[in-house]
Amino acid sequence: MKQMSSQLTREYWTYLQDQVESHEQAYFQATNDHAYRDELRASAETYDWLAKEFSLAFSTEGGQTAEGTREFLNLLDQKIQHFVSAQEQTRRKKQAALAKAPAVEYHPIRRMYQEMENRLGCELTAYRDSREHFLSILVEG
Repeated sequence: MKQMSSQLTREYWTYLQDQVESHEQAYFQATNDHAYRDELRASAETYDWLAKEFSLAFSTEGGQTAEGTREFLNLLDQKIQHFVSAQEQTRRKKQAALAKAPAVEYHPIRRMYQEMENRLGCELTAYRDSREHFLSILVEG
């Protein structure tokens, strides 16, 4: 695994901060759709968490070791796996809840689980996109 230079470290940290800002701006502009706002907030919070973890793992003042790069990629992979598992678990719970739901409660339960799945999907997308961008920076550098 390749060592990250300080320039590449700053580039990736800037990417994460840009993602936080763009999702926060979209959140504040989406006034009526509460489910969509929740998805945007989940994405912004995920990118913000990643930026903080990245800052802890990598000093923006100097390049990092290959081991640090590997550890950060492992962290991203663990998060991706966690959210893939969470999505599957949510799908199973949704199917079980809908199978037991009386007709009157079917649509509210379906909507609640759909919103949960969408938020998990947004977080998973943030981790996958961040991993892809991280790897592309490593390849370019």
